Amino acid sequence: MNNDKLPQETESRATQHWAAIKRRLAEMESRLVAEFEPAPAEVEQRLRQRAEKLARPEPPMEAGSTLDLQLFELSQETYGIETRYVDEVVPLRQLASIPCTPDHILGIVNVRGRMVSVLDLRRFFELPFKGLSDLNSVMVIADKHMEFGLLTDRIQGSSVFPECKVLEPPAHLQGIRADYLLGVTADQRILLDGQRLLTDPHLVVEDRL
Repeated sequence: MNNDKLPQETESRATQHWAAIKRRLAEMESRLVAEFEPAPAEVEQRLRQRAEKLARPEPPMEAGSTLDLQLFELSQETYGIETRYVDEVVPLRQLASIPCTPDHILGIVNVRGRMVSVLDLRRFFELPFKGLSDLNSVMVIADKHMEFGLLTDRIQGSSVFPECKVLEPPAHLQGIRADYLLGVTADQRILLDGQRLLTDPHLVVEDRL
């Protein structure tokens, strides 16, 4: 056997493997969209509301300003993220796994006719985790350029918190998640940096083929 052909054969098999994965994902997306396709009027309304939300200028932070937070539970800890990054919260249903992606990419879900990838922060932050349940939901976060879902163990509601009272993260919150934190509150609510999450290339699944 000519060993020079081995790299070419290996590359050919890899190309065929990725092509098969793409076909399966396309078929999966078609089935999900067909099952959950929203009415055209609903799609138009959602797009208009999102465009209006993104078009609103963000006021500069001043002394005495507050943070509007969406609170959720993750691995028995309470996290918060600014509501300006939260597009909507939906139940975790019809989750479809994606082959050949990092462990922290849980899969994709259909949200009103669009495919949204779901990030499992428990795995990304190397936190303890358990299986999925009916209490799990997906919090879709978005800006002008990116959107994806965050898996939550349970939604706790919203809260307004004075920015001046945000504290530096304690020692036990160091490690990989320290790069994605705004800080903590006195009652140990962990505040995530929504902008950092949405712009970090490590959280984007890229097609390198």
